[in-house]
Amino acid sequence: MRRFMFAAAVLATVFPATGWDLAPSNIGITDIPTIGDFVPIGVVYELDDDGTLSYIPDPAWVQSCFILVAVGRTGEGRPFLFQGRLPFTVYQFDTARRHRQSLTYDPAERTWTYRIAPLAGQGVRFELVGRALGTTFWMGKFSGPSIVHGAYTGVEGLDVWGGFWDIGTFQAEMEIPGRGSLSARGHFLFDRATHRIEPYGGPGRRGRVVSFSRLYLFQDGLFLTLAHSENPSPLEPPVPFQHQARISFPGEGKSFVLEEFTFSDDGGLQPSAFRLEGEFAGGRVELVGEALLHFPACWGVSAGSWWDPEAEHVWGRAVIRWRGMVLWNGREIPVDATGWGEFTRFLGGGGCGCG
Repeated sequence: MRRFMFAAAVLATVFPATGWDLAPSNIGITDIPTIGDFVPIGVVYELDDDGTLSYIPDPAWVQSCFILVAVGRTGEGRPFLFQGRLPFTVYQFDTARRHRQSLTYDPAERTWTYRIAPLAGQGVRFELVGRALGTTFWMGKFSGPSIVHGAYTGVEGLDVWGGFWDIGTFQAEMEIPGRGSLSARGHFLFDRATHRIEPYGGPGRRGRVVSFSRLYLFQDGLFLTLAHSENPSPLEPPVPFQHQARISFPGEGKSFVLEEFTFSDDGGLQPSAFRLEGEFAGGRVELVGEALLHFPACWGVSAGSWWDPEAEHVWGRAVIRWRGMVLWNGREIPVDATGWGEFTRFLGGGGCGCG
């Protein structure tokens, strides 16, 4: 079983290889995201006269995420799960150019609206409107400092990132011609992040980023967000890999940093059981998690890293049910929550995947 503990910190240092600011944590940021945080033109992107959005001429920007995941139930009580991703821009077309998916943000209402609609005529229609609650979980402003997400397996460099997660409740409607319609409601997470490689060593196959755990859990009255990474590589960055978490009680307008916490799982390349214990101002978290499903069902194993040719590593997501107790301000709050998690895992010298 893995088990780790660090204290949250906010001190920024400079990575000597490039001068890009790094911090062990950005958990202290509590801003509500702006349109400039959503699409940081002039910092990460540039907007051409024809409306094309592209990276600024800085090859260290390597990946952008506009990802929305949701868990809920349909009007008939059936489980509803959703994953939506726009890999670069805030709208795109399918390969047949019959549909467009888009994502819009209203900072005044703190709403995120994800749509799929036909360009003309009949087709699939889907709309999910999510209203963010509580305090946004920040990896950092895109102008820096960034936190360390993990080590690349293909090149000798670190993946560092900035951005934010918004969490809240959603309502969704879907219509498929010939198959009817459905409605659903529940909770969602919107992941808006952009990644850099530091130091940048030129073009090359970056491989996988190892080893990270990123997750949220939600139930009425509270939600919790967490980002934690381990360093299996020989790299020695000037700050620790990311280790930050926050718990929010949106109905009471309260949010707290987990000032100290441990996060562990049952080991291997595809964990199914998790444990989280931590302290925050006036309270404590004691939770265990069980993976209800993995996506994909079996996390595909990739072989080798630049420091260990016999290593194996995987990427995958999971829907997790969390149970336990939150102790806060003299109250015991039972937890029976759900949420998504995204993970990479690394086993040096060979190992085994699922099954």
